[in-house]
Amino acid sequence: MSTNPPSPLVGSVLAWCGSNTMIPEGWLYCDGTLLEQSQYPQLYNAIGHSFGNPAPSDNYDPNTQFFLPDFRGYFLRGVDGGTGRDPDSTSRIDMQAPSNQYSGVGSVQLDQFRQHTHGYQKVVFDQGEGIKDGNDSDLSSASTDSTGGNETRPINAYVFYIILAEN
Repeated sequence: MSTNPPSPLVGSVLAWCGSNTMIPEGWLYCDGTLLEQSQYPQLYNAIGHSFGNPAPSDNYDPNTQFFLPDFRGYFLRGVDGGTGRDPDSTSRIDMQAPSNQYSGVGSVQLDQFRQHTHGYQKVVFDQGEGIKDGNDSDLSSASTDSTGGNETRPINAYVFYIILAEN
């Protein structure tokens, strides 16, 4: 006897491995698009303004519109929920308005390295004379040269994130 998995709920996000031009009916690509609340009432009721609520402007009215999540280029992270696993949770910001501090679902953090050092001791010899009796050198502090790439990241694979907009 086989059982069918439960149907996803509106607002569910899925990693889509197909083409972004072949997204299934009822699902939308998580690219930060501005939507009309009246066109997607179920989705608006599920996510509201979690994925951006900047000040009203000529092209945005928070009373009638809302943003899809924009997960392009992001690793998704579960909400800390008081566990302390996100020690910098107070640095989280609004996805669409980065000058607004916001730490709820849909907030983002900028990249950074965890604070650390790479120190070592080096021997400095007296200039031109070399070592004569073991007392002609000093230890001084130094650091390594910069190394690495453009970001800190785990090994990863590309997918499209899509969200269920309507049943």
